Amino acid sequence: MGGTSSFGKLLQVLHEFYFSQVAFAQLTLSPHKSHFFMDELSILGMCQGPDSIRLLADKVAAIRNWPYPETAQELERFLYQLPFMRRSIPGQADLHTLMTRAVKYNYKASRSTTKTGRPQKQKRVTGFNPDESYREAFDAAKRAIVENCTNSGDSSL
Repeated sequence: MGGTSSFGKLLQVLHEFYFSQVAFAQLTLSPHKSHFFMDELSILGMCQGPDSIRLLADKVAAIRNWPYPETAQELERFLYQLPFMRRSIPGQADLHTLMTRAVKYNYKASRSTTKTGRPQKQKRVTGFNPDESYREAFDAAKRAIVENCTNSGDSSL
């Protein structure tokens, strides 16, 4: 309930802080967009309840069904999501490192410079060579997300 322990306290906080700011800014509230006194709130793929924050079931299913990345770009799409769930993935940094080792880069100096005057380096993918540790790290990351980001570790969602 918005960080309060009782309905009366929540109503007081809304009245003193929230509604007064809305009135001061001369805004109006849309009943279709305003949700008060809810047990759970789903926003940005997450569901916040009174005791926990977890991924929505459809997001967990999407990660569970995520195929093995076959290119460096597909791997980057998967790795982009890991920092948002780092609290739920034990050893997230190690798994990230194992997966990125499959990508081979070539660094080339570009014409643009940094603020200190040094030439910037451009990173170009020159190869993608996944090995067994890559597949194990990918499976471990997916398993940790599915097990730890659902309600009470219930991976059947």
